[in-house]
Parts: sequence; structure tokens; C-alpha cells
Amino acid sequence: MHTVVKEEYGGRGWAAVLVGDVLALSRERGWRLRPVCTYVQRYLGAHPEELDLIVDEDFSPTPNSP
Repeated sequence: MHTVVKEEYGGRGWAAVLVGDVLALSRERGWRLRPVCTYVQRYLGAHPEELDLIVDEDFSPTPNSP
């Protein structure tokens, strides 16, 4: 799945809200994730409490957080 926040809405934190809500829903439904989106990888770098949702044991979050 891939989503985009339109440029005119950029810089307002909407992408972080979207990712946070998707992670919360995934946790609620018992889903495991394999993040391929660089934004999500950076988000996880800033929110290590969400790393238990990741299915790829070799995953290492990107240190530059959004």
C-alpha cells in the first residue's frame, strides 16, 4: 500500500498522523508489517515502541526521523 500527502498539505504533520493511525489499526487487528516506504522507516526510527509490529527481523529503522 502507498499513500501520498499532497504537497499543499505538507509540513503539517499529516503523514505522521496517517502512519501512526495505520500502525495503531495494525496493532488492533494483529497485523505484522514490512515497511518499504522510507517515510515509514524514518517514522519507526523516531517511534521504536512500534518496532514489535515489524515482521522483518533484519529491519533497521532509518535514524533520520520525520
